[in-house]
Amino acid sequence: MALKIRKPVSSDLDRISNLLRQLGYNPPIAGIEESINSTAGEVYVAEASGIIIGLMSVIYFDYFPTTQKICRITSIVVDETQRSQGIGFKLIEFAESESKKRHCVGVEITTSTERHETHAYYEKLGFDKTSFRYYKSSENSI
Repeated sequence: MALKIRKPVSSDLDRISNLLRQLGYNPPIAGIEESINSTAGEVYVAEASGIIIGLMSVIYFDYFPTTQKICRITSIVVDETQRSQGIGFKLIEFAESESKKRHCVGVEITTSTERHETHAYYEKLGFDKTSFRYYKSSENSI
């Protein structure tokens, strides 16, 4: 299967929405379109035979404490019917390649604490668990 990784276009929105639902999210189509056109990060899709079968979003940022630039994969999903074929690996390889072009010192990836199989997958790919992320909704602000 020839895989093409590219930035999404408007005609990809329904497929992107479907992939995000497979991750447990259900943002409105208008929100997805706004996000893929934002300068806050970059979104990529994996396409095979004209069909979007994967999705990844990344941000590149300066990490102040070390004064180094880092690439963070903020979401990655492969269609549930296409998993275990190396597509996720190719998306991560793509992120690593792009991060080097931007002079990042490394790539980090975020995932839910509940996705134990995903944790094992990332560790198999050489990622180390180095921190925890805490989250507080603005509705619960002090």
